[in-house]
Parts: sequence; C-alpha cells; structure tokens
Amino acid sequence: MAGTIRRAQASDLDAVSAYLARALGGSGDRASPGRYRRFLSYSWLASVDKPDLGIVLDVDGAVCGFIGAIYSRRDIRGATVRCCNLTSIAVDDKHRGHTLKMFAALFADKDVSFTCFSASEEVAKILDFFKFKHRASERIVATPLSGLTGAWSAHRVEVVTSPRALDAALTTDELTIARDHRAYRCGQLLLVSGQRRCFVVTIRRGRGARAFADVLHASDPELLMTHLSRVHGPLFRAHRTLLTGIDRAWVAHQPAASFVYRNLRPVYLRSSALQLDEVDALYSELVPMYG
Repeated sequence: MAGTIRRAQASDLDAVSAYLARALGGSGDRASPGRYRRFLSYSWLASVDKPDLGIVLDVDGAVCGFIGAIYSRRDIRGATVRCCNLTSIAVDDKHRGHTLKMFAALFADKDVSFTCFSASEEVAKILDFFKFKHRASERIVATPLSGLTGAWSAHRVEVVTSPRALDAALTTDELTIARDHRAYRCGQLLLVSGQRRCFVVTIRRGRGARAFADVLHASDPELLMTHLSRVHGPLFRAHRTLLTGIDRAWVAHQPAASFVYRNLRPVYLRSSALQLDEVDALYSELVPMYG
C-alpha cells in the first residue's frame, strides 16, 4: 500500500504519540501517549528551533510508522555539532517495506551526527546497514565501599551541588548543560581539586535494589574516580540509591567493591564530526525517559 514519508512536525505530536502507545504497547506508562509526548517535547530546544519530530509514514492521513528524533547542538572540541538521537521507532507490519526509506530520509542531512542508545536487534541491523559504528555500553557499578582506598585525598576536593553555587562555578558551556537538564530529575555536581574540575550529570536507572545513579556526563572521569568516595552522598540525596554506574570506557582501573553491568544496549554513532569515545547520553532520550 502506498504511503507518504515525510518529516513530522509539531502538529503531528498528538497523532504520533497515540500511534507509538499503540504500536509499542506495554503496560502502565509504556502504554501511555504521554510517555512519547514527553520524549518528543524535550525542553532544551524551543519548538521553533526543532527541525522536526522525526520521520512519519503517513497512509491516507493515518500514522503507520514513525522514527523519533531528539535534536541538540553540542559544543565539542571548540566546534558546534548538530546531533540527533533516535527514539521510539515503530512501523506497522504491513508497511515494513518502507522502513529503509524512512531511515534514509532521516539520515539525508550529512551534517548531523546521529546516535542511538536503545536499538533493538532489528534496528541494530538497520543501523549496521547504514554504516553506524558501535561500542558496548557497560557500566562499572560502584557501591558505597568503592573509592574508600582514595578517601585519604578527599579533603583535597570541593564538591559543589547547589544550583546557585553551580551557576557561579561552572564554565559557560557547562552552565548551558546544567540549565538545559535542570527541568528533569538529573543529579548535578562539580568536583574541584586545584586546577582540575569535573562536572557530573546523572539520572536514576533501574528499579528497587538494582537502581543506580547513571553518570551521563563527566568532564574529567579520572578526577571522578579519584574522588569517588565523595560523590556517594550527593548522589544518594539526588536519586535515593547507594549505587553509581560509570561508563566502563571512562574507567582505567575498576575500583574495589564494584561490579560490571553488561545488560545495556550498545551505543551507535553515525557522524563525520564525532568519535565513539566522545559520545555521551546528554540531550538524549534517556533524559526525559528517566528524568
């Protein structure tokens, strides 16, 4: 059956959200259009600055497929990089023949860096087809006992947590990140040790005893690991969890009393401007999903 592949606009938000709730199913919040409306109504770009909501397959006025797009502008290595994080992907079975064309339409802008943190096996095959690079997304999960061997140096670091103090201490780029993520339940703190500093942004992931504070961004991961014992308290107050998850790629030496969590989906990237080790989950679906 013929259909029209086009960019989804703000006027499509309600129809797309309702479609995703039906197509992706689940129970509770997962079956609510509000969940997908929240993803696509991310707050760090004004509506007029969002290029689109993603790609929609329109068949006689009905949504029959959708690829969500969450856009941002990142300052990396002194240059502004336009980024797009993929989210909420569904195509009706009888229209699966349009899937590759929908992805090709989204990827048509060569100046955009595309990321994906939640690719299913089917989507992963498509991303491989479009020459995405990928790496494992594993976490070193630290417990309150982790980092105690370095606690002797803890007095040499200042931990800044209050929004007012952060606003006064952060660089211009860091302040933009802080304010963009303050609308969500993100933890934010700054470690300062001499001339070194590490700005940290976290979200809570998981449920019950397995919940952990996931570090989305750490501007100096080595400094974070050196003073790991000082972040347990602030992150417990922010997220009510005793566990802290840190990207394994950022950790040179696994600390004592920690373990490796391997159940997260890989990080995918297609970009002419970024390398895989420069990708973090700021400005991604994970922020409205968990924040």
